[in-house]
Order: sequence, then structure tokens, then C-alpha cells
Amino acid sequence: MNSEASETAVSDGTVNHLLTTRVIQPVLTKQEQMTYLQLLSRGASPAAACLQLGFGLPVVATTIEQDQAFQSLLARVNELLSQNVAAALYRSAMEGSVSAQTFYLKNRPPPEWPTLNSNDSPTAIEELTDDELIVQFRKAAPALLAQLAPGDYPQAGPTET
Repeated sequence: MNSEASETAVSDGTVNHLLTTRVIQPVLTKQEQMTYLQLLSRGASPAAACLQLGFGLPVVATTIEQDQAFQSLLARVNELLSQNVAAALYRSAMEGSVSAQTFYLKNRPPPEWPTLNSNDSPTAIEELTDDELIVQFRKAAPALLAQLAPGDYPQAGPTET
């Protein structure tokens, strides 16, 4: 066996040992926690944040398990990141993307739309095709627009060129 292959075998064995035994992992300092959270909030993946900071994912996992405050902050950062995606989805829907509109309305129908349960099939929202959902939206649109105050939505009409 050449030396490179034996180094790989040792590395694999060490990794397996660490994964299968209860090894005491260090935890992140408060400063490392804040830097890690800042990197995540700027779009870094957990692995990329760890790589940039020079520690492994097991250290983060141990910190999450042992530090309730860090666990709560991490959950909050993930919530905020999800809100960013929801805002982008909404913006895309408002710009006319039918697939974004469909996804948004299937997951967040207006409160005045009838609530459908699984016993209401075949008209349950989950079972509607995109075209059927758009028809339902168009039927409900006049009532929805009537509830808005003037100026809350763009007025349709001729545009000046």
C-alpha cells in the first residue's frame, strides 16, 4: 500500500472514530457565534461559514446543543432568511410570474376565500390546476380590489410614452 493510500485510510478511520464515539467537542465563543450568524445572514451556507472561520460543523452542532441562547439566535436568523425568500416570491408574483402567484396563493390564500379541507375535493386548492386557480383568483379579484382604498394598487389605464 502506498503512503498516500495509508494516509487516506488513517483519515477515514479517524473520521469514522469521531463520528461513532462521543468525543467532547469545543464550543464556539460568543464572538465566533456572532460572526457565524452574520455570515449566515449574508447568505453563506453553514459549511461555507465554518470553512471561512476555520472550524467544522460538529463544533456548531455542539454549540447549538449546549447553548440555548445561540440556538434561539440561529432559529431567528433562519426565520429572517425565510422571510427574505417569501418577500422575493411575493415580488415575483406581483411582477406577473404565474408560477409565483400560484405558489403564493396556494400557500397563503386571502382570508376571505373559503377554507377548503380535504373532504371538499375535487375543488380543494391543492388539487386545482394552475389555470383553475387563476380562474378562482379572477372571480375573487373584484371583491378583493373593492376592499382596498384608492391608491393602494396601481390603476390600469393608458400610459404615456
